[in-house]
Amino acid sequence: MPSFFPQFDSTLIKEFAGLYWKPMDLQSNNTNQQRKLDALNRELKAFADYITMGKFNKLQTMQDVLQLLERDYHDLPMMQALYRIMITIPVSSASPERSFSAMKRILNRLRASMGSI
Repeated sequence: MPSFFPQFDSTLIKEFAGLYWKPMDLQSNNTNQQRKLDALNRELKAFADYITMGKFNKLQTMQDVLQLLERDYHDLPMMQALYRIMITIPVSSASPERSFSAMKRILNRLRASMGSI
């Protein structure tokens, strides 16, 4: 089993979906919301079954899981969308912070050189 499946927790995945998945729109009317939650629950159960059957054992990264889902598991569109979101969320904010820090140094040099003109 890949290291990113140590404990499959559908409750955490539902919370993640509620936070990040705007197309799902969990704040819509109750009937629509319940239908979408039921569909997500069915997909989570099917996904958990695929994991326990060993369908994802040889995969090394989340990108590999997404590619397999897109290629072979068309019955899991919500899981595909959630994996797309998960692999695009940065693990840390260090890279953007470095960018802003570099921009701050550049702007300070420009301001200093403009004052000497």
